[in-house]
Amino acid sequence: MSSRRATLVAGVGFAFVYVGSVVLVDDLVPPGLRGTGQGLAKAVAFGLAPILGSLAGGAIYDYAGPRAMFLACAAAALVAGTSVFVVAARRRLARLSTV
Repeated sequence: MSSRRATLVAGVGFAFVYVGSVVLVDDLVPPGLRGTGQGLAKAVAFGLAPILGSLAGGAIYDYAGPRAMFLACAAAALVAGTSVFVVAARRRLARLSTV
């Protein structure tokens, strides 16, 4: 029964991530390029990222061990989150300055 619950939680989590990515790309891309933006976002998030992440993660784990792998993932998440925050803040400021 616990594997069913884990599958349910994973499915709900994927739905939130997918919808969030669609809304984020829709907000950041100009209206005429939204289809292209969605295609590029899906290609990177669901194609290229897992491949490169698996290769880099395996190399880090093999070379330096699990502690280094965890620290590298934490650093990557921090950089990604900060980048999204900065881009969104700049976008908001640009909208406010044109109003």
